[in-house]
Amino acid sequence: MHLQKPPAAVGNEPAMAKADSSSTYYDTLLMSLYGHTDFRQDHLHTVGVTSCVHGEGVSMVATNLAIRAARSFANPVLLVEAGTGRSWLEPRAAQSLPGLAEILSGQAASSDSIQPSQVENMFVLGAGSYDNGGVVVHSDSVGAAFKEIADQFELIVVDLPPINETGPCLAIAGGLDGVLLTIEAERAPSNVTLRAKQQLLQAGANLLGVVLNKRREHLPRWLCPQK
Repeated sequence: MHLQKPPAAVGNEPAMAKADSSSTYYDTLLMSLYGHTDFRQDHLHTVGVTSCVHGEGVSMVATNLAIRAARSFANPVLLVEAGTGRSWLEPRAAQSLPGLAEILSGQAASSDSIQPSQVENMFVLGAGSYDNGGVVVHSDSVGAAFKEIADQFELIVVDLPPINETGPCLAIAGGLDGVLLTIEAERAPSNVTLRAKQQLLQAGANLLGVVLNKRREHLPRWLCPQK
């Protein structure tokens, strides 16, 4: 598969992608994942991002992590949109192009599905449709699918659906090198978070850690100690 150059901006970039205003945060996240090591040797080539419930900011974390990686690494980075939220693809392309679901079912090849994004060095693979029939997701098939395209990309970030929704989240998570669990501060009860952790581990996922998102500041800044 030959990667194409990204097209000119068409003004449909998702509003959630605002990496420049929070680049330090995502640079720190990227560094905490990989540090100064060779993450290919450390088996962290495919990293998924999920949450306990919908609306905890998974797409924001996954997208910005991919953007920072694309701007930091010499080789291309791939963002996989495994959920059904907002897409970096143009609306027509998102509806007509095959995606991850079709690749996993053998109905399409990755070369027909991966598209350039508006961010230099970052490519996108849409979710596709799991309602077409014949799409049965297993962690083994997920690992095999990503293995076929692994050499094309320095890092593959997978934007996963929430764990509590009916869908392929757990099966896909079990086929990745690692998974980050995104939790919105002061939202999900502790028992829900613990259950999500247990579900990931039971699915064979390598839980790398938790991303605490949307943390609220309850004290005025003048009362907080300066860092």
